[in-house]
Amino acid sequence: MINRLRQFYRAYTATMSGADFEFTQAWLSEKELSVFFRMSIIDQKHCVNVARTAEKLSIGMNIDKKLLMRAALLHDCGRKKGDLGIIGKSYAVLFDKFLGYKFFLKLNFASRYKALHNAYRLIEVYYRHPERSADNLRRINCSPAIVQIVLSHHKSAATNDCQELILLRRADALN
Repeated sequence: MINRLRQFYRAYTATMSGADFEFTQAWLSEKELSVFFRMSIIDQKHCVNVARTAEKLSIGMNIDKKLLMRAALLHDCGRKKGDLGIIGKSYAVLFDKFLGYKFFLKLNFASRYKALHNAYRLIEVYYRHPERSADNLRRINCSPAIVQIVLSHHKSAATNDCQELILLRRADALN
């Protein structure tokens, strides 16, 4: 609960500094930057924080740092400006906490009704952003390794997960 309150506060006060822009530009290609900047400032800042945390967690490890940084900076690019916002994400988090993904799957009919469409869409973006992110990255011919890490970042851990994915999950959970 404390972590969620901290996340809300960080989202509410999110701004991208000059150092954040420099950090992002140091790791991403022009095409990747165009995808990154389609995200809201809240998600951009979150991804920068995740990347910086992942960088700290990886100190002394034998990993592909470029792969980790690019995946961390792009892992939520399936959420673009206007998709969720701070209030929408809060609703989606509460929905997930109290009702969960299985209940969401039963709500597919709700997308057809105008009164429920917006609420359904918020929750859909929340749950399906890894797939949307992977699609965005495939469109710009991003490396398959990054696409796979981004696609898997909310899936349950598997024994064959690469170290970069494991670090991304840990850093994401901390931010």
